[in-house]
Amino acid sequence: SIALYNRAIELNPTDLATRVSLAKVQRYSLDNAAAETTLNGVLETDPRYAPALVERGLLRGVQGSYASGIADLQAALAITPNDLN
Repeated sequence: SIALYNRAIELNPTDLATRVSLAKVQRYSLDNAAAETTLNGVLETDPRYAPALVERGLLRGVQGSYASGIADLQAALAITPNDLN
């Protein structure tokens, strides 16, 4: 499925949601370095893209970087306080 996400991103590189979905699959595949690279790329494009902040916060928690993970989650909450997703 990673290959399919990469192909979708090739076809539409500005689709941030697809890039975050790729990062989730990378994390589920235990490729945390690739997931972080993907998420950092999304956040370079749009530093206020809350879904990327949430996913990076979760990733950082899995990696044991709790303070930075919480900071990402708090930033996402500040951007979209009424979004429970």
